[in-house]
Amino acid sequence: MIGRLGGLAKGIDDPNYRRALVILFFFALFFSFISFALPIHLSAIGLNGYEIGVLVSLYAIASIFVTFPTGVINDKWTIRLTMVAGIMMLTVFLFSLSLLDSFIIFLPLFFMGGLGYNLSDVSLRTLVYKTKTQDSEGRKFGAYNLVKFISSSFGLLAGGIMAYLIGFRAGFIIIGLVYICLIPFASFKSHSKYKINLSDYKKDVINIRVLSLGVVMFLNALHWGAENTSFGLFLRNNLGFDMLMVGMFTAFSLPFLGIMAYVFGKRIDAGKNSVKWILFFGLLLSGVSFILQTIPIPWFSFLTRITHESGDGMYNVAIFFWVSKLFGVKRVGGGSGIMFTLALLGQIAGSLVFGPIGQLMGYHVPMIVSGITTIISAFLLLAFVKIFKISDK
Repeated sequence: MIGRLGGLAKGIDDPNYRRALVILFFFALFFSFISFALPIHLSAIGLNGYEIGVLVSLYAIASIFVTFPTGVINDKWTIRLTMVAGIMMLTVFLFSLSLLDSFIIFLPLFFMGGLGYNLSDVSLRTLVYKTKTQDSEGRKFGAYNLVKFISSSFGLLAGGIMAYLIGFRAGFIIIGLVYICLIPFASFKSHSKYKINLSDYKKDVINIRVLSLGVVMFLNALHWGAENTSFGLFLRNNLGFDMLMVGMFTAFSLPFLGIMAYVFGKRIDAGKNSVKWILFFGLLLSGVSFILQTIPIPWFSFLTRITHESGDGMYNVAIFFWVSKLFGVKRVGGGSGIMFTLALLGQIAGSLVFGPIGQLMGYHVPMIVSGITTIISAFLLLAFVKIFKISDK
């Protein structure tokens, strides 16, 4: 498997990167199952909607507290230890899910699960950023996204099958055991460590180039909040899909995100497209397609979902590339942590705003409004680049 996954990044000789792709494959595969299973399992063991909402929110909010500090630790000291700590936390979380039923006990466990996932996720992302290449930067980020989202697609399909055959509790135990088996793959060789002060990151944050891209990332992430709260309900209520159809709709469109990230990553390396224009057209395509998805014709909504995911793929690889150039290899762990925390805050804000709007006005409304904010972010990007003379190189 290492050879096959590593082959996606031909020309990148770092063995750490190949190990990271293997871990990423299983993390994305099983995280899709966990995301699918959690609300259903919690409801089945007797928790009410309020309790489920609190637990899922705790899992998400944990990332706010850990993303930037983990990046700093990765920059100054280690990636391996944060990776292993994350895996162990997730394993305890999953075993607890399979054995316990108490809402009160779940409160700290869900927070720990969120910490564990984000420790691992940030560490993997930082390792990818720090992998040195000659002329394959775009391909490096594209392969990361391709593995992540194709694996997520498989996870959505396999999750339903696993739940049907063995149940959620057994599934959580199996995933926890697999996570333990991934620890040897986290034996990353030490990367260069640098003497860094927190004040260095403060200087980065107040840089107009960083602030400008942060605004774009925040506005675009609002549509992720709409997806979390309204997209699935739109498919069920407006298009009349059952749970199987909702899963298939998402699973069969998601690979296009990874494929387009990989394709445009290679185009960046070949000098065929600039990062700025890939990012602009990715945002534009994503926003327009998200709005068009609200037309209640199933086949048309699916086609526009594919174009939406394609736009997100272009956005993802361009953002990874641009962030790497903003911070450089020394502070890219903490720097990228700051940027992705801004995106996370946008996602949380979108969830808080669009959840009630969808319930009151219809689930198509958040998709339209957040599609518009994504389009606005595309044109703001061009304005920022022109006004502040921001380079994407």
